[in-house]
Amino acid sequence: MSPPLGVAGISHPIVAQVFPEKTAIGLQLNVPILNGFATRGRVQRAKINQERAEIQLKQAELDLERNVYQAYNDVKNAIKS
Repeated sequence: MSPPLGVAGISHPIVAQVFPEKTAIGLQLNVPILNGFATRGRVQRAKINQERAEIQLKQAELDLERNVYQAYNDVKNAIKS
C-alpha cells in the first residue's frame, strides 16, 4: 500500500494582485511510521507459519514412512505365522 500523496496550490486574491507572477505549489507526503512495526510483525508471523508448515510436512513424511514399515513388518509376521 502506497503512502498518501497530496498536492496543494495557494491561490488567494490579494496575493494574486500583489504578486501576479508568483505561484505556490506544495507537495505533501504522509508516511505512517508505526506501520513499519506492523509490517515487520506480519513478516515474522509469515516466516514462523512457513517454518511450522515445513515441520508439519516433515512430520507427515515420517509418519508415512513409519506406517509403510509397520505394514511391511505386519505382512512379514503374518507370513511367518
